[in-house]
Amino acid sequence: MIQYFSRLLKRSIHYSIVLFIISLLMYTPVDARVINVSPSIILFLLETETLQKGARWVPSTPINRATKFASPTGTGEGSFDDPYSIQAAFSNLVPGDVLFLRGGQYDFSSLEGLNINVTNTTQQKPVIIESYPGERAIIDGKNRTAQDVIDEKYLNGYGLRINNSNFIYIRKLEITGMNRQGLTIRGSNNIVEGNIVHGNFLTGIQIINSNGYITPYTDTSNVIKDNIVYHNSDAGIDDGIHSDGDHADGIGISSGNNNIIDHNTIYSNSDDGVDTWRSNNTRLTYNLVYDNGKGGKGAGNGFKMGGNSDVNNSQYGKNGLNSVAYHNISYSNKAAGYQQNGGKNNTLGYNISWNNGTVGFGFSRDIELSHNISIDDARVDYYPTAVSRINNSWNITEKIIRFKSTDPESDD
Repeated sequence: MIQYFSRLLKRSIHYSIVLFIISLLMYTPVDARVINVSPSIILFLLETETLQKGARWVPSTPINRATKFASPTGTGEGSFDDPYSIQAAFSNLVPGDVLFLRGGQYDFSSLEGLNINVTNTTQQKPVIIESYPGERAIIDGKNRTAQDVIDEKYLNGYGLRINNSNFIYIRKLEITGMNRQGLTIRGSNNIVEGNIVHGNFLTGIQIINSNGYITPYTDTSNVIKDNIVYHNSDAGIDDGIHSDGDHADGIGISSGNNNIIDHNTIYSNSDDGVDTWRSNNTRLTYNLVYDNGKGGKGAGNGFKMGGNSDVNNSQYGKNGLNSVAYHNISYSNKAAGYQQNGGKNNTLGYNISWNNGTVGFGFSRDIELSHNISIDDARVDYYPTAVSRINNSWNITEKIIRFKSTDPESDD
């Protein structure tokens, strides 16, 4: 595990330094992150860690803030010495709680999943659910193979689920083995941070609006950051819910408004790395995404930037609008590095695409692409000379852009 994180850090910093150097050549600031919190407000946030793409180290919540404890063998009343079971802990959560899960494997099988449903939380009184400092709580649905899922050996509903709740913070857990999604989010202002989500049989982390696709969306402003999401796959399962690799993204923003996906490492999922599908105003920043499209008929895009935006009737209204991507890296995916997929009003800037299977940037003429880099992709851009393409690597003839190394294990 230590070697894995060492390689991850090396890979993230290596590619980010490349972006930093090229950004200097292209006269672009790299220490300003642009996030639209609402359609009318833009915040410029100066960061000291902009050289790193992908998941960063996440500090633990101070232990003196603990209000409840649970353990894999707990049967008690929630104290440090007499911890809850995880089900009892979730049932007894109240606003302001900090629940520490002791290290070890929490097995469960439930048609409804493992639900977190807390009312009256606020920014001042959120609920924090986190691994005990220095330990790793593993939420395990126990499915290991496609055949386990086909046989309905372990049923886990929507996996670990924030269920119509707000200001729930899920931190530093490991989530694996769910027969569907690893973690689903229904609600607003939730934070999913520092988790490892892998080996689930639909999308690793998915936001699904409480009211489905009816707009204007009621669920908004969730943040998914600093997670490692990999090897989520429905390849080999085709039952109407699973689709032989086509329904298991790393992170899926299936609906909702103004959600932020920031500094995640996402790789080797059967469908896309990140899919913003029918969401509006999703922000994708500083993510490291690679090697997606593993098995079955999964599309295998690094980033899929919305879709279904032409729906406009009394029930739904328009969705799949205004996804933006800044300062991401997407490489060695089966299909595109960045794919429009029917989304409207996308904006992409300061992103890198390398060695992707079909195209670096697959967008229509009216989508603005500025200060992006595409090298060694099967194709650079569908419309490389369109007037909406500004200062990208393929538009700048006077500069030759090369990578010093494309080996993720290299020290260069």
